[in-house]
Amino acid sequence: MHAPQNIIALIFDFDDTLTDESTTKLLEAYGIDTKDFWQNRVSDLTKAGWDSALAYLRLILDHVGEGKPFGDLRNQTLRAFGSALQFYPGLPDLFADLRATVAAHRLSRPAIEYYIISGGLEEIIKGSSIAQYFDGIYGCRFCEEGGRIRHVMNSISFTEKTKYIFAINKGVPSIREDPYAVNRKIEQAARRIPIENMI
Repeated sequence: MHAPQNIIALIFDFDDTLTDESTTKLLEAYGIDTKDFWQNRVSDLTKAGWDSALAYLRLILDHVGEGKPFGDLRNQTLRAFGSALQFYPGLPDLFADLRATVAAHRLSRPAIEYYIISGGLEEIIKGSSIAQYFDGIYGCRFCEEGGRIRHVMNSISFTEKTKYIFAINKGVPSIREDPYAVNRKIEQAARRIPIENMI
């Protein structure tokens, strides 16, 4: 007998959904021309066949290092930057309000969980004041080496977002450590959060 599938998942993007475009704000904070960055440099790479997420991540890395705008940019610095972000009206009150609404339906005993799946920078999101409300946060990540970010660790494109939706659907919290787990066959009735319970 399967457990009741009574969990509702609210899945958000981050930039231009909960707050203004955080990567653009990061670039501005370091004096990088954002119009040139997005409309010229990223655009040129995507026209040459680059995935758009990998294009902007590569260009960020191009600006890291001695004598460059980001200097020795670290993941810790990205988290600290995220802590200063401001959010759209109604946040974070929305999260508590929805939990209270769900709790009021005691007979069906539903639960609600919140997730972010974003092509933005995960460390910025995790450093933000609303990160505490989320059951899972998935974004693009850098790996550090020698005291600064040096490599792309995860890239989330439009299609890649569906992988994380299926991980939530199947109840695979370890998708980063066990990426093939999302491919395992799990019968619909045994999936933790049905797709139709996702908003």
